[in-house]
Amino acid sequence: MKKPFELSANVALGFEEAIRNISVPSRYSLSVFTLEINGKPKLAFQAKRHAEAERLGRDWVYSHRDQISSKGRYGTELPPLIGVRMALAAERAVFEADSNHEFYDGVKIVRLIEAAEPESRGG
Repeated sequence: MKKPFELSANVALGFEEAIRNISVPSRYSLSVFTLEINGKPKLAFQAKRHAEAERLGRDWVYSHRDQISSKGRYGTELPPLIGVRMALAAERAVFEADSNHEFYDGVKIVRLIEAAEPESRGG
């Protein structure tokens, strides 16, 4: 007996469509991630998987490149160093407090740097 995807003209595409139509609840819950730019925590946001958080972080940086670009020693524009990691407890608290948020690609993004800047200037 042939499976429905085996009846399609392209078995691989039929299989892919059959897999897409299966509704299996995800066993992953949302985690809070932090986007670091040039070694400083800038944003906190939620994602299910680290790969999804990496993609979202890189997309955000690319779309906001003009706001975060830096100049090198001779005036050349340097690409930002990007890192995505699990949020620390303090970063999760800021995210959950819901201060200064925006939405990017349907995901709530909370800026972290504004909250930390006044403390670093005072010393």
